[in-house]
Amino acid sequence: MQSRGGHGNEAPISGAIEVVPLSKVSCCSHQGIHPLYSLKNLTYRTLNPNLSCIISIYLPSLPDLHPYTSCVTHLTTMLTRTMSSSSTMTVEPRKDTQSSHTSGYQAPFTPLPVDGPPYQPPKTGILSHVPSSWVPYGELMRIDKPTGIYLFFFPHLFGTLYVAASSPTATQSAADIFWINVKLFVGTIFMRAAACAWNDNLDRDYDRQVRRCRNRPLARGALTPAQGYIFTVPLTLIAAGFLFSLPQLCHIVSVPSIALLALYPFTKRFTDFPQLILGFQVAIGILLGMAAVDPQAEKNTDYSKEAVLAFYLMNVAWTLVYDTVYAQQDVEDDAKAGVRSMAVRFRNGPRLLLTCVVFLQLILLGLTGWFQGFGAGYYSVACGGTLASMLWMLLTIDLKQPAECMWWFKGGCWLVGLSVSGGLALEAYL
Repeated sequence: MQSRGGHGNEAPISGAIEVVPLSKVSCCSHQGIHPLYSLKNLTYRTLNPNLSCIISIYLPSLPDLHPYTSCVTHLTTMLTRTMSSSSTMTVEPRKDTQSSHTSGYQAPFTPLPVDGPPYQPPKTGILSHVPSSWVPYGELMRIDKPTGIYLFFFPHLFGTLYVAASSPTATQSAADIFWINVKLFVGTIFMRAAACAWNDNLDRDYDRQVRRCRNRPLARGALTPAQGYIFTVPLTLIAAGFLFSLPQLCHIVSVPSIALLALYPFTKRFTDFPQLILGFQVAIGILLGMAAVDPQAEKNTDYSKEAVLAFYLMNVAWTLVYDTVYAQQDVEDDAKAGVRSMAVRFRNGPRLLLTCVVFLQLILLGLTGWFQGFGAGYYSVACGGTLASMLWMLLTIDLKQPAECMWWFKGGCWLVGLSVSGGLALEAYL
């Protein structure tokens, strides 16, 4: 029996239930996990005498533990035994185990995958050098996993270089464009962190059922949902501070971007194509980058509208590619948990899907140069580099190997990002 987010009001089930003695149950301490679920009058009665299932129950933390180190007593295994008679079992928390620590956050009753990796505090990287109480917040920001920052930032860089390559009247010096991109990059760090905090809070019940995600701070209980939402606020305000230091056109362009970021986590519940929403949001970075360099971009006739549209859609296609590759790591767990995505929808033919989207991406990249009148530098580096990178991936990647999917998610970010940026830079400055 599996329950996500229930609170002990499951339908009764019939039969007799034999409980493994507590002396045989291992009790493991998970640093940073808040007391989970207080059991009160949980009664199970079998409806089917032939039913056999596994039940996992989380008990309150022990009173003699440190307030911030809870003990999750995982009663496993409780097996139903086939019996013709009907009986019931009532599980009550012992009064002598109640403490002030059990009155805090109570996470939903969501079983974790039994074969998932245990949480290990970071021993390397930036989070290994900060106080332990800061670690869950750093993990929530994904500050130790910067690939997402680069993928959010590259469209902004594309937009600034597109202006430099397309509009002699709007082009600023290379130094000016560099410092604009520094500002955009730092703002992207906080924007992406706020998006991750928002997404993880809404997805915490799903994450508990996915091996790779079960140890995220909200999923494992190191942070409460309230702490996650509160932490999202300053991250958003800092990102907004960088945004408001940019020209006014950037403020207008950012409105649909923020709306799509807020919507994205919910789309996993009602559509198989949440990556499209993410792609439309990420690609807005191109428009924001253009507006940051050219505050009159919407009035500048140097830009071909067809080229800008093709360039925008190219970035949408690129997002579909790398996010689908990334999602292959969790496709089986996602399918069981009920998470909807293109990776789950097309899990029987992911390579064909990726081939079609890559082909579309390359066509749109070529059309961008065609409509805007770019030259050999753009076609050889932007188009040629992207073509070589994507063909290499399609011909060599094993989509059933999570390690390979993660390598291409990280590596493809740089291969495509630098190819497109390099082609635009050649067009602008050579």
